[in-house]
Amino acid sequence: MRDPAATDPGQDTALFRRPMDDARLRISRLSPAKLELSELFRKLTEIAADTLEVERVGVWLFVNQRSAIRCVCLFERSKRLFSEGATLRVADFPSYFASLKVRKTVPAESAAHDPRTNELQESYLAPLGITSMLDAPILIDGEMLGVVCHEHVGRPREWATEERDFAGSVADLVALKLKGAEIEQLRRVVHDLDSDRAARRRRESMAHMAAGVAHDFRNLLVIISGYAQEILHEAAPDSMAGRHAKEILQTAARGNALTAELTAIARDERGHPQVIDPAEHLGAFLPSLKKAVGDRHAIDFQRASGLGRVFIEPSQLERIVLNLILNARDAMSAGGTIRLTLGSDEKAGAGHVVMAVTDTGGGIEAEVIDRIFDPFFTTKPRGRGTGLGLTIVQQAVERAGGDLRVENRPGVGATFMVLLPRVSGI
Repeated sequence: MRDPAATDPGQDTALFRRPMDDARLRISRLSPAKLELSELFRKLTEIAADTLEVERVGVWLFVNQRSAIRCVCLFERSKRLFSEGATLRVADFPSYFASLKVRKTVPAESAAHDPRTNELQESYLAPLGITSMLDAPILIDGEMLGVVCHEHVGRPREWATEERDFAGSVADLVALKLKGAEIEQLRRVVHDLDSDRAARRRRESMAHMAAGVAHDFRNLLVIISGYAQEILHEAAPDSMAGRHAKEILQTAARGNALTAELTAIARDERGHPQVIDPAEHLGAFLPSLKKAVGDRHAIDFQRASGLGRVFIEPSQLERIVLNLILNARDAMSAGGTIRLTLGSDEKAGAGHVVMAVTDTGGGIEAEVIDRIFDPFFTTKPRGRGTGLGLTIVQQAVERAGGDLRVENRPGVGATFMVLLPRVSGI
């Protein structure tokens, strides 16, 4: 009997290839010239996840002078969901990043106990149910540009040699796609905060200045407060000197609040970012927000279901929403209701949780709208604002890999939108 394949040269030879070989071929045929990199990464991560039968596959690239990696595409297999934008700082996970520099792949059967990956356990792996990892660095001309992460959910999994080789070849194929892509495509995918070098230098200069000013100013306030306390102790309570001493102490207290904000900007707070449910966290924080705005303002908190989880330091999320809520309160001098919503927005891009704070304070004047994020700029009366609230919010949002936007409605009000990258669907 004749071999059918021998008589039909055009027969699809994919029938005789192993699944991983077939997956490599499919990935290699993805062309950056025909596809945007974002779409190419979607197809690549989906192929890799289905081939290895893992729950999550992500492509992460270095940003911000290699101080962090940003997820440019994450695929969740059971939900068939894509997301992007989550950011991990190298300083937070030094052992993990060091292991990527010396191995073709990092196969962690028990990621919670493997010394190369266990520092990720509390903040990232455990909340997502990840038990095993198979990661491979993306190398171009010997330089590591990022990593392809294969994350297994379920019982710990031992990675076969063929699977390790496949993970390494996927990373190599990603490197080839990046090398063949246009620079503008790379910028659009990575959204690198370091792309505006001038802006970054201004932020760094401001941070150094703020640190020096805060230190010296705090020392002066200690002396001023000390003398005011002595005057208050010796003067009669209803005397002119006593009243002046109280005013000095109140002013010093405002000065201490200012130094705290300056220090917050100057500090490179490492903190402990972790995977959290923002709806659950803000729900628990709501009583504190209501107390902060006072009796003349109400907060209408609305949240959609099934939004997913984000990767951020919980105290930073609280700082973001508190500053925006207080800004909304100050914009509504006559009182009223502040709307706080959690949802999603197709215009914001795939894979984001959108937190919005809306006021009815009449909006922002057109001539100052472009300056509202500038440090020390404020439209509040003298003594009522430092001009650092939105700077602090912007810094915290950027640290989490998110984006901050404003929708201004002159005569009506303003909405500040915080877009936080989703790292997992519910």
